[in-house]
Amino acid sequence: MKKFSEIFYSSSNGKKIWTLYSESMKKTFKNKLVQMKFLLTSSELDDDYREAEWMAMRRLEWGYNIFNDSKPTKSGLCSKRCYYYIKSKKSYKLVKDHFYGVTEASNEVRREFEKSNFDIEYMVNKWLPKNYHLFVTWQVTPEEHKGENIKRAKHSILEKDSFQHIINVSEVVEKKSRKELIR
Repeated sequence: MKKFSEIFYSSSNGKKIWTLYSESMKKTFKNKLVQMKFLLTSSELDDDYREAEWMAMRRLEWGYNIFNDSKPTKSGLCSKRCYYYIKSKKSYKLVKDHFYGVTEASNEVRREFEKSNFDIEYMVNKWLPKNYHLFVTWQVTPEEHKGENIKRAKHSILEKDSFQHIINVSEVVEKKSRKELIR
C-alpha cells in the first residue's frame, strides 16, 4: 500500500504546489525558523519561558499558519466517501483535516531543526522540499473526522504516513468536481 506522502507527491496538486509556491513557502519557513532559533537558543530566555512559548505557538504558527497562505497546504486529496457529498451538492459539509496533525508536524520540524544544529539553509533548501507534505490538508466526511475514526496525538509521522492512525476512513483519492463525478 502506498504511503500518504507518495499519494500526495504523485497527485496533480502535489506536483504543482512546489512549482507554484516554493519561493513564498521557503521565505515564510525561513523567517519562522529564525524566530524558532532565537526561541530555542537565546541565552536571554528562561528555560521555563522557552518551553511555555513553544507550547503556545507550535500548533498555530507551525501547523495552521506555516506558510501564511493556505494554498500550499491544500493537497487536493479527499477520502472516497467525500464523493457522495460532492455529488449531492453538500461539499460544504466536508471537513478539512491536517493529515499528519499540526502538533506532530510542528514537533517534527523542531526535532529536525535541533538535529541539524539549527541550520536554517539546510531546513529551507534540503528538508522542506522533501517534507512539505507534513503540512497539507485533505478532506473527509464529518463522520470520518470523528475521534474514533482518525486517532489524534498517538502516532508518529512515519506511522501516520502509513495510515496507522486511520481507523474507519475510506481510501485517499484526488478530489473531483461534481461535474466530473456525475459524467
